[in-house]
Amino acid sequence: MGARVSPERHSRESGNPEEMDPRLRGGDDGFDRELEDLRAKGLARTLRMSDDGVFNLSSNDYLGLSTHPSVVGGARAALERLGTGGTSSRLLAGTSDLHTSLENRIADFLGKDAAIVFSSGYHANTGILPALLGPSDLVVFDRLCHASIIDGVRLSGAAYAPFAHNDTADLNKVLSRKRKGRRRAVVVTEGFFSMDGDRPPLAEIAGAARLHDALVYLDEAHSIGVTGPNGKGVAWEDKLSDRIDLHVGTLSKALASQGGFVAARRTIIDLLVTRCRSFLFTTALAPACAGASLAALDLLPSLTDRRDRVMGDADELRLGLKKLGYDTLASVSPIVPVWTGSVVSTQKLSGHLLKKGFFVPSIRPPTVSPGEGRVRLSITYREDRRWLKELLAAFESYGERPHREGDRIVQAG
Repeated sequence: MGARVSPERHSRESGNPEEMDPRLRGGDDGFDRELEDLRAKGLARTLRMSDDGVFNLSSNDYLGLSTHPSVVGGARAALERLGTGGTSSRLLAGTSDLHTSLENRIADFLGKDAAIVFSSGYHANTGILPALLGPSDLVVFDRLCHASIIDGVRLSGAAYAPFAHNDTADLNKVLSRKRKGRRRAVVVTEGFFSMDGDRPPLAEIAGAARLHDALVYLDEAHSIGVTGPNGKGVAWEDKLSDRIDLHVGTLSKALASQGGFVAARRTIIDLLVTRCRSFLFTTALAPACAGASLAALDLLPSLTDRRDRVMGDADELRLGLKKLGYDTLASVSPIVPVWTGSVVSTQKLSGHLLKKGFFVPSIRPPTVSPGEGRVRLSITYREDRRWLKELLAAFESYGERPHREGDRIVQAG
């Protein structure tokens, strides 16, 4: 005769929702209500599969290298030689000659002593500052910095403060108030800002940092490969590479692979190898990613025509949108936002463009502040340019022209 099972145990194990403990059924923990509230506000997210029948304007493959034969070949060769995965953390058995070759190449490319690569750009931004800073330090960051940077700032345990977007006067004020008595200070900004598509006054920011004895942390995730000599990014374009202490970037946009990196002086890199938790406690970058990135870096000096095409198409799109009455903010990059303001307006415009055959995602809070919704177009290299005329026609056929007057949202029909 089998062992007896108590009614309570039977209820827990049977999986019958009517008999289970209410705490296990869900519904009483508030998650359902929370999700429904987000849906009602138009803020719930869903995953979208790529659709070959829709023209994709959300890709970060700026130079079109993800299908380039040399980049695919670099990934394939690494895959065949070293297999599919990193197999271990970098500190144990995960470091291969591909990793060290890639790190040396990045350091040489950006004119730094050394570099390390991470399994993602998010790993880089969430790990670097916590490894270098603590409670006696200060981080001052542009208020529009990427969420991964903000997460890294918070994880660092340092005192922190934002400064008004691209406002060096405000940066100086913040540093003047908060720098004194702190061991280290770091100023963080980006090359191209991911939601507004603009770029920082880098010379002035670097000057303010030097005045207050602060390091400069520059994230060029969206600018390396796209601008500057041989695609070296904004710092090199502005002739300020020697003023950048922590030169951060990604392998997963213009370099058409996956991963992140930081290039800096040797002492900083050695400290990160010793202390950076997001580098130490995760599996090494997959060999195929390293191989693809090396091949992409080899190609960059020869891709001036592609960079010119991408930037030229973005300029033409901005000009056309402005003539139609749309607000593209201060964009000067392949990222072209079209300001809409409210969540409803953002979703309406995105839906209209989708019906016309263009996938242009709606950007809503918390990615942007309330009232700052926009659709966001990412311009990538394409040989055929007919899409540009057709896209502008799709915008022209939309009935509303949301624009800003000071802080007010105005709908112009």
